Amino acid sequence: MKKASLRGLALGASLFCMPTGASLFRVYVHQDAVQLGYALSAAERLRDGLHGRAQRLQVELAAQRSPSQLAQVARRLGLRPPSVGQVVSGHSSPAHLARAEVRRARHARR
Repeated sequence: MKKASLRGLALGASLFCMPTGASLFRVYVHQDAVQLGYALSAAERLRDGLHGRAQRLQVELAAQRSPSQLAQVARRLGLRPPSVGQVVSGHSSPAHLARAEVRRARHARR
């Protein structure tokens, strides 16, 4: 073949392949973007579900910590309020501890 016809063939092939390659690349990028969109939507649904569950657990925790619920659990476990002298402050001085001991002794005599 002649050089001119080879150049024409190469030019024709490049004029066909370049737009075709660019179009295929555009389709690939678009499909990838759509897949990322689906993945993002699924992650957002999961996040929203977990956020709702966290809120329900916070409400349940607050209900479990309520004074009435704690009192009910304490009664079921057989717990009673402390007697005199069983509660000692962490900042107690020796004089305060002695007074508590005297109160405990008086209470025991009753």
